[in-house]
Amino acid sequence: MFLDGEQHLCPPGAFGYVPRDVPHTFKVSSEGPGRKLNLFTPAAMVDFFEELAAVEATGTATPSVLDEIATRNQMEVLGPVPDSYL
Repeated sequence: MFLDGEQHLCPPGAFGYVPRDVPHTFKVSSEGPGRKLNLFTPAAMVDFFEELAAVEATGTATPSVLDEIATRNQMEVLGPVPDSYL
């Protein structure tokens, strides 16, 4: 996990806390799929993920569409979007 410019390794079962307005991202670096559970309080990210899922289902997700969705949800996507995200 990359949090505010620093790398943190997260072994299975790890817990990561990301305060509001702190730039962050993650990358699964192990073999096989990774799994994570996100908890948001308050649940401000629900609309972002619902919009993204709806666009993803149509096959029309692009980095510019992601930026539009993020802007509507008071979020900013930093850096290039990984190909596997959309």
